[in-house]
Amino acid sequence: MATISKREVKAACDKFLQGPENANEIVTLLEASEASNRRVVANSVKQLFRACQHLMKSEGYVKLRGKQSLKGGESGDPETEYCLWIREKYHACLNRFLELLSHSCDHVKELSLVSFMRLLIMESTSAYEALSQPYHFSISSLEQLSEALLNTDQDMKAMIARFSEYLEYDDIRLYMMTAVRNIITTKLDCPEAKASDITSSFVFHTFEFLRHVRMPTSTDDIGNFVGGSLVGEGEAVSGSEKRRKRKAAKSKIPQARDVTDLVSHRFAFSELWLSFLRLPLSESVFKRILTTIHDAVIPHMLDPKKLMDFLTDSYNIGGVISLLALNGLFLLIHQHNLDYPDFYTKLYALLDYSIFHVKYCTRFFRLLDLFLTSTHLPAYLVAAFIKRIGRLLLTAPPAGIIMAIPFICNLMKRHPSCQVLIHRDVEDCKPMDSDPFIMEEVDPAKSHALDSSLWELQAMKSHYLPAVSSLVSLLEKPLNKVEHNMEKYMHQSYKKLFEDTLCGDGEDGREVALSSEQPESIEEIFSVEDGELLWTW
Repeated sequence: MATISKREVKAACDKFLQGPENANEIVTLLEASEASNRRVVANSVKQLFRACQHLMKSEGYVKLRGKQSLKGGESGDPETEYCLWIREKYHACLNRFLELLSHSCDHVKELSLVSFMRLLIMESTSAYEALSQPYHFSISSLEQLSEALLNTDQDMKAMIARFSEYLEYDDIRLYMMTAVRNIITTKLDCPEAKASDITSSFVFHTFEFLRHVRMPTSTDDIGNFVGGSLVGEGEAVSGSEKRRKRKAAKSKIPQARDVTDLVSHRFAFSELWLSFLRLPLSESVFKRILTTIHDAVIPHMLDPKKLMDFLTDSYNIGGVISLLALNGLFLLIHQHNLDYPDFYTKLYALLDYSIFHVKYCTRFFRLLDLFLTSTHLPAYLVAAFIKRIGRLLLTAPPAGIIMAIPFICNLMKRHPSCQVLIHRDVEDCKPMDSDPFIMEEVDPAKSHALDSSLWELQAMKSHYLPAVSSLVSLLEKPLNKVEHNMEKYMHQSYKKLFEDTLCGDGEDGREVALSSEQPESIEEIFSVEDGELLWTW
């Protein structure tokens, strides 16, 4: 194709808009969108959008509405044949916009995405106005867009974020969730599909799409549509209507009336997530899912218990994955009556020497505090947790110790039967090498924690950080029933500890003791004392 300039592209579009006799100019615009110059391509996208707007409003295109099955050569009428050709070129423009989503230039990709969606919205609105249809939406176009956004090796994160603006429309969100779910199901269940079809980029893009889905919480939140007005909105639901909804729930594509029904939105959301969790997830995606599943997924599921297998399997993996699965698992146990017999045994196993060094340490102790709140827990179980945390403090960083000591103190207040760990007489305490507590035991019932003592906290009184040794004194005083506010002791760091030690609580800071006598010169600092240099290099 000969080189074409931006000015020539605009001139071709202007000529096309003058009348049907210049209809072939749209072919020129389509060819210009394949140019190597990105500025020419960007301009051709703008002009193609203008041309499509004109086509959509043309009398011939409107006549073909409702005759989507009619093909060229079938009518015999020249005018109809021309209209069919126009419709073909209109869809060619839409397909070209989808192809340009893989362009190397981000500006071209964004222009193509916005042009495609604006035409889709205009098409839905104009169909309602022209044919007085109660509802119309081009679902097939959204399915093609889903394929273009997700099923590519290019990084589409920015495009998915740009597209998320359109997810504010309730009908677009519903149909996009259904379209993405159909793509996933086809990849997983189709006999002709290969395992290589499910790429890591497809999984990543699908998760990025799911991250931007904001679900309505009530029927009152549903009302922002682009597909025209909805007949029957707000009417009472009859018995036949309920049967129709149950039948529609089994189909892959939601019916027109379903866009006003909160259950339909939750059904599509639930099916999409359950299908997505069947994909081979990378470790990074796996972790990101677990960090948000408790507040972004479970509250909007029709049946949250269907996530039980995923969360219990994640919890059984161990390490950081188990720690991240705690939030979602706790929600199922607490609000949806999930029965997990070995829950506390698995929770006990998560307390190892790395727990104070992981990124999610604060989050873990918040959840641990919730799990050990009940006063009906057996004393041996709570004592095992207290003792194990105490043993881990011997190698924990100062920030972890400052958080753990008030935590232990709160557990003692909730469970007075565990206070025997700090009230044993000195002569009754065993030396370290003969401590009856078995740190390596995975079963809290067999750890013999109640037969031991918290000598580890006594050792903390000799810690180099004054804040740690002063916290131990909390357990030396009579324990009242008022628990410590744990938020005050969380989010500690070496930087914060240094600033607190250096500045204190006063406005002007705290004076740091440097020397008992101020030296008169620098030579005096490095003087000889008792025949030895005070400083050497």
